[in-house]
Amino acid sequence: MYLTADWPWPPTSGGRLQATHLADAMRVEHDVTVLAADREDDRFPAWSGAVRAIRARRSSPARRAVDAARALAAGRQVLLQRMLSAGGPAALSEVLDAMRPDLVVLGRPYFDGFVDVAAERRLPLMIEANEDLLRASRSIARHGATLRARLVATVDSLVVGRMQRRNYARADQLLVCSPIEADILAATSHPKRVSVVPNVVPAVPAAPQPDEIKAIAFLGAYGYAPNEAAAIELIEEILPRVAALGGPNAAVLIGRDPTRRMRRSADAHPAARLTGEVPDVVAELSAAGVLVVPVRSGAGTRVKILEAAAAGIPTVSTPFGAEGLDLRDEIELLIASTPDEIAVAVMRLHADPDLRRRLGAAARSAVAERYSIEAGRRAVGAAMAPLLAAPDETDAAASASRLAGEPPAGASST
Repeated sequence: MYLTADWPWPPTSGGRLQATHLADAMRVEHDVTVLAADREDDRFPAWSGAVRAIRARRSSPARRAVDAARALAAGRQVLLQRMLSAGGPAALSEVLDAMRPDLVVLGRPYFDGFVDVAAERRLPLMIEANEDLLRASRSIARHGATLRARLVATVDSLVVGRMQRRNYARADQLLVCSPIEADILAATSHPKRVSVVPNVVPAVPAAPQPDEIKAIAFLGAYGYAPNEAAAIELIEEILPRVAALGGPNAAVLIGRDPTRRMRRSADAHPAARLTGEVPDVVAELSAAGVLVVPVRSGAGTRVKILEAAAAGIPTVSTPFGAEGLDLRDEIELLIASTPDEIAVAVMRLHADPDLRRRLGAAARSAVAERYSIEAGRRAVGAAMAPLLAAPDETDAAASASRLAGEPPAGASST
């Protein structure tokens, strides 16, 4: 059984893409029931009732305020507190009693209360952590584009650390998306096992390369503060510098939920275009000719870079934006820090079609080798195997490890 915040199909954001691939990877060898906090399920009336209660709480300003206050006091995220107030754990109890699953997988942020439900039934528990939420909140508090984003992140940073420490240590398996996140969470949260399941993207045909870069493009769901900040920097800081160097005087911001702050910025810079959701992200990136990722906050790894790389579209990223990805500067992408350095890197690509083709081809090869759907399935299968092994198999493996003087399999981060 896999509980996630949003129904992941269709995968319209990086988070939903991750959830989609995790569910699909588990389904290769197992029957998987997916529950989402935004979707009713006719098989489970109690769960459908909880979903309706969540909607009612979300639509009421008074209830939203109560949930926010309770979340801060208890050290939880508001989404989790709303689910608790709606009776989510009791509804999950009925689902588990009806299903009797072999494994429970909890997606963020559904931990408090939900972990207890799995523990009471002595069910193996896997938590889809993906990234260190405390680290993400602290970085957004420093680099958010708006005062509201920084304040929200500051409040989040007060609660998510406690939430992680309380629950991650109780997980039989913690899934993260990069070795960097594995090291951080293994050291700070002490789960029984930490496994790296990389973010992955499907194989796509190589995108056609324009004769020159037509626009600088960015991709994201802009309700996420790091993407909003990156988009505003692209419009206000990077685009003018690229144009001043003789490059394209156009920017394309692809993705859903552009914020009011982004719209004001785009109105003041007519060369910037906000597309909203588009039917074909790769086509938009290909038409522009380059993906620019001035991300300076958050955590985890950027799926947007993998999407561009899979299609052979060259990328310029900040060091933080490319963190956790096994992609190398000057080999599969270009790394640049400041707006001036990013503009210079864009101009290098603009002036050198051979460099664009070389980086694009190398990036496609890297994604096919390390971030393919199949690579993700193998990682998920390896993470699930010890939790689904028969008790005698697990005991035999542990005994063999002790006799050999080795730690039990999975005892350290991988």
